[in-house]
Amino acid sequence: RSADTSKYLPKYIFYMLRRDSFFDYVMAGKKGVKMPRGNKEDIMKYKIPMPHIDEQKRIVAQIEALELEITKVRTLIENAASEKQAILDKYL
Repeated sequence: RSADTSKYLPKYIFYMLRRDSFFDYVMAGKKGVKMPRGNKEDIMKYKIPMPHIDEQKRIVAQIEALELEITKVRTLIENAASEKQAILDKYL
């Protein structure tokens, strides 16, 4: 629980906590059946790999670059689907 952002990037923490391994860890210690929730004590014990801040920056930059590419591809797919539908509507 450190607020020293010279040692970690909040975005790095965010991405690490979005990993399947974190979800699996939380669900392994879940409480409740109808509405499962993670055990706070277990969650607080979760160890996040903490490379040097420069490595964290590199990792975050790579993830953000890939997210941008994914967004571009999704836009291309949406545009292609719209164009396809326009052709179908016009000729069929």
